[in-house]
Amino acid sequence: TNVAEGGFSISWITDEATVGWVKLGTAADKLDQVIGDDRDQKSGDISDNLTHQVTIRNLRPATNYWFKLGSGPGKRLYDNQGQAYRVTTAAGGSKPPAADTAYGTVVTAAGEPAKGAIVYVQLPQATPLSTLVQDNGNWLVALSTARTSDLSAYAQYDLQTTTVEILVQSGKGGVTTATVTTANDSPVPTLTLGKTYDLREQSGTNPD
Repeated sequence: TNVAEGGFSISWITDEATVGWVKLGTAADKLDQVIGDDRDQKSGDISDNLTHQVTIRNLRPATNYWFKLGSGPGKRLYDNQGQAYRVTTAAGGSKPPAADTAYGTVVTAAGEPAKGAIVYVQLPQATPLSTLVQDNGNWLVALSTARTSDLSAYAQYDLQTTTVEILVQSGKGGVTTATVTTANDSPVPTLTLGKTYDLREQSGTNPD
């Protein structure tokens, strides 16, 4: 997700809380960079989590990169059926549109902040975006950074009528899906893990 000229994000979920990282390189047989979880990059510490998101920055535009997932105390690497995964960064030169964000709050079934859950946001014919839910339950995604599916340009969408698909994954806490429009995605009404929402007729008020 979050594919850009200079980077992208990789996210996954494990059955048990554990450390997670990514090995990255510009050739499938030369993965010479190790990048830690976003939370570990921010704190400077290594933490065990059920959800994992690694954001990689300072890459070259329109370039192929290969990676494998690292997970667990045994430093095991996970790949794509024996091959490293491949991602191509977006081409440079496109003028970004005006800033536009989607944001909201995710809570558990008990009403507590769903910290660490992964929020995936999808616009039509665009590359997906993602972010981690913060400790207070809030999340924010810059919709205006989404690219077209072929990465040739920034995605075009209407600021009022475009449908936005949201998926929240939290590991053992459950999964939530929501459908909203760009007219009511700032904020998205509060989402509770384990529920499914169609909020296209909502106008920013919390659902029952």
